[in-house]
Amino acid sequence: MSYSEKLTTEQQSATVAAAEAQPALPDAAGKPLIIYKVGVLGCAPINFMQKLAEDYNWPISSSDVIRKKMIAERDAAARNEGRPVNRAPNIKSQTIRNRIKSQIAGPLREGQDVVIDMFCNNARTREWPTALAQQFGATTVALCMDTNYEKALERVKIWTAQDAFIVPRSRWEVSPVRAVLGMMGTTEWPTSAEPIDYVFDLDGSQGNEQMLAEFGAKMREAGLITDPQPPLE
Repeated sequence: MSYSEKLTTEQQSATVAAAEAQPALPDAAGKPLIIYKVGVLGCAPINFMQKLAEDYNWPISSSDVIRKKMIAERDAAARNEGRPVNRAPNIKSQTIRNRIKSQIAGPLREGQDVVIDMFCNNARTREWPTALAQQFGATTVALCMDTNYEKALERVKIWTAQDAFIVPRSRWEVSPVRAVLGMMGTTEWPTSAEPIDYVFDLDGSQGNEQMLAEFGAKMREAGLITDPQPPLE
């Protein structure tokens, strides 16, 4: 009889909850994890990656947080120099990536797992987390968060109405709805040819709690976190 079969339903629930609350352990080779997302705007709850980082006590670097800070920096520079403020400044993705790298380099050197809250939606844009993993001896985990496009659009329309985005809607280069439509036509799911260590398919139509539970189950299945050992009798 297995350990799980010896436990009552209540004990099993407590065991699962305790395991999901544990920080993730490095893989068998002792490597830290680099976790990033693949999908379209609206493919998951707006704060899922933040909740994931909080649940596991992982450092997180967000492209939207960085973009908002850079917009504020550019606004301040324009005002100081007497120039008009650019309401939708074109901030290059490479600039965002460089700032993310600088934020997570320290934790990776210390062997900490990190979360990148930025879409990496094709093989080319997934090259940089792979290169970062090679540089720091880390393991990559791509979270493919899939949902139907109607659900994604519904979420984005609600977030737009609530002004729920980190970067204010007024500072976007295109509307959120147009962003979703654009991402629909360009998103490429990872293939076995790409050097990604783990690819987790998550049902993005769920809420945060359900997605976190699904993530925890996949982490345990991959051996990246372990369940607590049964008490000695």
